[in-house]
Amino acid sequence: MGSVAGRCLLLLAIGAVGIYPARPEAGDRKDRRASEREATQEAREAEKEYRKAVRESEREYRKAAEEDEREYRKAVEEDEREYGKDVRERERDRWKEAREAERERREQRGGHVIFSRREVETIVDFFRHPPAHLPPGLAKRGGDLPPGIEKQIRRGGSLPPGLKDRIEPLPPDLDRQLRPLSGGARRGRIGRRVLVYDPKTAAILDAVTIASRALGR
Repeated sequence: MGSVAGRCLLLLAIGAVGIYPARPEAGDRKDRRASEREATQEAREAEKEYRKAVRESEREYRKAAEEDEREYRKAVEEDEREYGKDVRERERDRWKEAREAERERREQRGGHVIFSRREVETIVDFFRHPPAHLPPGLAKRGGDLPPGIEKQIRRGGSLPPGLKDRIEPLPPDLDRQLRPLSGGARRGRIGRRVLVYDPKTAAILDAVTIASRALGR
């Protein structure tokens, strides 16, 4: 009996070894855990790099968007400034023209005749660039006046005695570009002055100074 029982136990032991393989040694388990830790660490590093790249891309996008927004606002503000500047300049021009027209109306109602701003520009430009068909000596006709007398040829003054006969009428090409006169006033030129005067009283109603270079001197 004892021999039979011993043989049975041996057979069971052999079968158990065949069914359940031997467990891995401690060194193999340690290597596998190390490999798993290394793989986990690499995965974490890859995740960190990915998230870093995403954050960097988002920063660059926001930076570009903010720069575009700044440029857009700058362009809008510049357009608004230019528009406001144009509007203010047009308003100033309209106000200046209205004030000039009102001043001229007041002067006309008061019995005076004056040169408008446009007429002053027309006169100066005419003598700076006279038409080719006019006589070449036109710019020097009338002669120079002594400085003391020339200073008297101003608006509100009066013609010195004997000077009225030296006043020359304006060229027709220029006179046609100016407004008709009223009240018997006349226009003419003497020295470096173009003036409106009253031939009866010798009163100078208005005067324009022409630069020497405009007269070819």
